[in-house]
Amino acid sequence: MQVFLAESLLPLGVQLSLASMQKKCNSTIPRDLASLGVDVQMFDFPGIASPKQFAGLVKFIRGSKFDIIHAHLTNANIIGTLAGRFCGIPAIASLRNSGLDKRYHSKPKVLLENMVVSRGATRIMANGWAVGEFAKKRFGQREIDVIPNAIDPFPPLSKAERIAVRAEIVKDFGRPIILSVGRLVDNKSFPDLINAFAQLHKTNPEYALAIAGNGDQREKLSALIHELGLDGHAFLLGVRNDVSRLMSAADLYVNSSTVEGLPVTVLEAMAAGLPVIATRVGDTPHVLTGGAGILVDPGRPEQIAHALLDLAANPEKQRALGAASLDRIRNGFNRRAWTIKLLTMYEKITPSASQILRLAEAK
Repeated sequence: MQVFLAESLLPLGVQLSLASMQKKCNSTIPRDLASLGVDVQMFDFPGIASPKQFAGLVKFIRGSKFDIIHAHLTNANIIGTLAGRFCGIPAIASLRNSGLDKRYHSKPKVLLENMVVSRGATRIMANGWAVGEFAKKRFGQREIDVIPNAIDPFPPLSKAERIAVRAEIVKDFGRPIILSVGRLVDNKSFPDLINAFAQLHKTNPEYALAIAGNGDQREKLSALIHELGLDGHAFLLGVRNDVSRLMSAADLYVNSSTVEGLPVTVLEAMAAGLPVIATRVGDTPHVLTGGAGILVDPGRPEQIAHALLDLAANPEKQRALGAASLDRIRNGFNRRAWTIKLLTMYEKITPSASQILRLAEAK
């Protein structure tokens, strides 16, 4: 969301800097932000306890005279909040998950983040309602600013480009394509999706399943696809940097996760006008309201299969769900509303945000 934030605030005259805690970064975010005109500073934090790097960050912050520090994710929440207190600058800690991923949240780090953020952050922001409820449990009586993620509708692909993308995914571009995107890890529950797809395949062999992403379960998923006789029908695409193109080329989207915050991939599918089947976890039920999608229980592949079979037999229902999902994005998760909510939070802690907020409201 840092790029989305920059795209939203830079046209309003806000000056932005990114302080990355890693010099070597696999993400394209620093490069993307720099191309937008953001001042990008790369710090090399080998861990939370890095006095030399912290001193360099503090020096940078003091020299730049910022109005706000807005931290994103655990390490940045800890370091950014401490740096804000050290420099006398308001700091916002941001949360994106409605639970704790044990791969990234050791017990000592969780306790440290709880202590630093609850006592030191000026505001605490959650990117969804379920995330906000989880934050309240973590940080006691602190007020939580719930600002759900937003997204712009994806522009449609040309007919030729759509055919090209579909042919790249499944070769036979005329096959209906079911798409899912995410890390190939336990909490995404891709085995549930593959098992559900196997049920669909028995009566609707023309459908194809494409899963974009990588992770430690790739070999396990590949073996499951082979075991179920789905070779040539279910495809693991690996890491992709063209998710918007995949979404715009697909016919249907499924999220099978057992744990989520506010899933960006579901918003992306809706922004492409796809009918969505998703598990009833995190903020997904808040997103898929008003006929914008089909909710199923987590860990119940038979429910996913039933929804897939229902949509396969009802093309008109597919179209109606896709239209409703796109309408939900335009009216409930649009950039202007998100920007105003963000600036309203900023205005609570710095008077300099007031004029910028008025500009956003006038657009």
